[in-house]
Amino acid sequence: MSANNQGDQEIPFTTDQPTNQATETSQRIEEIDVAQADESDSWETDDEGDFYDEHAHDDLSDHENDEHYVDLGLSKHLIECYPTTTAEEVSVVGALCDICLNEYKSDDKLRTIPCLHRFHSKCIDKWLKKNSKCPMCRSDLRKSEWYSD
Repeated sequence: MSANNQGDQEIPFTTDQPTNQATETSQRIEEIDVAQADESDSWETDDEGDFYDEHAHDDLSDHENDEHYVDLGLSKHLIECYPTTTAEEVSVVGALCDICLNEYKSDDKLRTIPCLHRFHSKCIDKWLKKNSKCPMCRSDLRKSEWYSD
């Protein structure tokens, strides 16, 4: 065993035996089976980068008969009122969609929402069915001039 001088105190240390604290910590750490963790991940993506939660539909259907459930998303009609274009038309080919994190391809259909953020149409449409706020700036789209009850 050797010692390390720090001011007037001697601090003993050794490399062959773990401290009690390290032993206690290592006993509490559980091993994680990476293969199991990957299988349990409920977020999936289709070929176009459209993220979805395989259990989200089940959760929504549970709330259909719940009188206290508040729908926070926008209507399909309102979502479809927001303008669409292609990535090539607005010169964003190669930029990333902030929802799915995939690059825009020239013929990808993009939707622009009132705060002027753009996303793949499929990505933002799915987002807005469940949320009324922009995923980037958190602007409440129900407060925009596009929204009316």
